[in-house]
Amino acid sequence: MKEHSGYPGIESYGVIGNCQSCALIQREGSIDFMSFPEYDSHSVFAALLDQRKGGSFNTPLQAPYAKCFQEYILDTSVLTTRFLSDDYNVEFTDFMPIQADGSAEVNQLVRKISLIRGNLDFDLILEVLINYGKLTTHVEVIDEYTLIFKNQEHADALKVRATLPITAQGSIKKSFALSEGQDAYFIIESADAPALDHTIEEEIACLENKLHATLKFWHQWIKTCNYHGDF
Repeated sequence: MKEHSGYPGIESYGVIGNCQSCALIQREGSIDFMSFPEYDSHSVFAALLDQRKGGSFNTPLQAPYAKCFQEYILDTSVLTTRFLSDDYNVEFTDFMPIQADGSAEVNQLVRKISLIRGNLDFDLILEVLINYGKLTTHVEVIDEYTLIFKNQEHADALKVRATLPITAQGSIKKSFALSEGQDAYFIIESADAPALDHTIEEEIACLENKLHATLKFWHQWIKTCNYHGDF
């Protein structure tokens, strides 16, 4: 399916999941579809269907890049998107944490941004439109790191957190900056997920542990598959 009327074809997307829900991520990093917290739940992002009213999440680079490519970490459902230029090298790692037994302790989507080389500014696009935008979605600022999105039907639908400030003066920030070697994490989860009681550094360590556990799960899972073919 080729691009039609400005919409990317379905082949432009990678998919990640945790056996509870899934998300579709466009090859330049935009999360354009996600039903949450289950496969058959209402949407929170649906720009794949309607770019104007569907909603999406992305952290696009403010600088031009020479090359962009997307691939899975081998034998996993962890998706990486890398941007390259003469001045910088940046990688997005998107995954939905899952434990060794196939369960998700907390249903989440995590984006890790790693600035491998250079210094870079990013835009922050965070357009949560619950249930295909049928009702107005409202945002509540909890603190400089945390937002909750809800509407009249879903009182506490979605929480978005980050390891760097994403709010300023009661509003969502439009951009952020990273320096060489710095990482940033964005976490999308149910609004009733437990509040944090640890530091940002401890949160980063926890997210890294979840990434390693997720990789381990998929490596073990793939060993149970016996498909033989071209794809």
